[in-house]
Amino acid sequence: MRRTVFHEDHEAFRDTIRGFVAAEVVPFYEQGREAGSAPRDFYRKLGALGVFGIEVPEEYGGAGQSTFKFQAVITEECARAGVSRLYADTGVSRIYGGTSEVMRSITAKSMGL
Repeated sequence: MRRTVFHEDHEAFRDTIRGFVAAEVVPFYEQGREAGSAPRDFYRKLGALGVFGIEVPEEYGGAGQSTFKFQAVITEECARAGVSRLYADTGVSRIYGGTSEVMRSITAKSMGL
């Protein structure tokens, strides 16, 4: 049975995440578990992919998505590869208050810009 909850954008994102997990997570997974966290460069690579800030409004440099479907794709692809989500949610999408300038700066930094 084919699922209809995901659309073309989600499936393209899935392909990107699947490749990233295979190349950047699976080979280093045990090392990251033993260290208790992923290396800093790992987060920069995720930021470059645009993984952080998916739910952040576009005016602050995010993707402006109001759904958690992209996060579900990440979770599914990690499960598919037999790894847990090593990285933590940056909380960028949950920052309230502050000026627009502050929001743009925090969002840009979290996304590796």
